[in-house]
Amino acid sequence: APAPAPTLGWGTAALLENINDFNVAGTNTFADAEVLTAIDAAGNALGVWQQSDGAPDGSTRKVFSRRYVAGQGWAPAVAVPGLITSSSSVNLITGRLVMDAAGVATWVRHTFETRRYSAAGGWSATAFAPTTNVGEVMDAKLDAGGNLHTLAYGGGEVRYSRLPAGSSQWSAWAEVSVSNQNASPYTQLALGQGGEVIAVWRERNPGDNNYSMKANRTVGGAWQTPVRIEEVLTNVYDELPRIASDAAGNAIAAWHQGNFLYASRF
Repeated sequence: APAPAPTLGWGTAALLENINDFNVAGTNTFADAEVLTAIDAAGNALGVWQQSDGAPDGSTRKVFSRRYVAGQGWAPAVAVPGLITSSSSVNLITGRLVMDAAGVATWVRHTFETRRYSAAGGWSATAFAPTTNVGEVMDAKLDAGGNLHTLAYGGGEVRYSRLPAGSSQWSAWAEVSVSNQNASPYTQLALGQGGEVIAVWRERNPGDNNYSMKANRTVGGAWQTPVRIEEVLTNVYDELPRIASDAAGNAIAAWHQGNFLYASRF
């Protein structure tokens, strides 16, 4: 018999969290998120959020995750080990969550504290981080080989580190901005061809009070000289630029400058 036609459009909404007497933590700060999600090529997914565990009086807040298995649905929620707070003002959901083709998820928090999740073993019992932390996670992307590429911001500089697939050893930090001007934390990255990386960020102009859009990329694994990708004299606003790339390494960056939106193609 022929296979049934796929269902088109949105499915029925489902409650992700399962302690519905206690509110999920919310935030609107730059580095934090209310929920993190990731999905693999097979349609399996993972969601992570912060919520009271309901015991004994609802004041203990933990991080929970729930896995979606394509074709089967949602598995029960589980607590992520090592993340707990009794303060309603502390949000533990920060950073980026990514998932590789094998369904293994990596969560890098804003401090670079890193955890992994697999369907077979659940969350790793302990977290790991680089030996030296030089900034706060701004963006992270996973390449086809499962290697994690990450941009950080600290000390007025944009910095890069790489976590090889299956490893707990981050690479040495590389400065991406390479400038004595003041870069801002508004930075994003895209993956180029063959594991190369492209980064865009906002940086103070020398000699005036405006900011420009800058970009840099790796060639043979080494960062090149940054270039200015905007051509007007108005100020680039303190908002996240966006960059997307294709399998051939072409990329498009977009940003807010003056009263307009601009884009540039690599």
